[in-house]
Amino acid sequence: MKEVKDKLSIVLPLKGRGDFTKRWFHYHNAIHCPWKILIGDGDIDSNLPSLIESYLKQGLLDIEYHSSKEFQSTDDQDHLLLFRRLLSLLKAV
Repeated sequence: MKEVKDKLSIVLPLKGRGDFTKRWFHYHNAIHCPWKILIGDGDIDSNLPSLIESYLKQGLLDIEYHSSKEFQSTDDQDHLLLFRRLLSLLKAV
């Protein structure tokens, strides 16, 4: 039988909002979040990979980072593109 931590994943789609992202990681690191975290990064000029690397070195978070041309866009008005990004991320669960 699978443990609860193996049955649940957190999906976190991001674009910008660096301060929020830092607070989010800090909190989940502090509580030793046991669930897998899947991140879809839609920011073209993201510093998120270096932030994730620093938390992975601590070994408390299980993070899977997704950044591709499908996620990265300067067009925030296209809802179809947003749903494609989310679907791609959800397929990784």
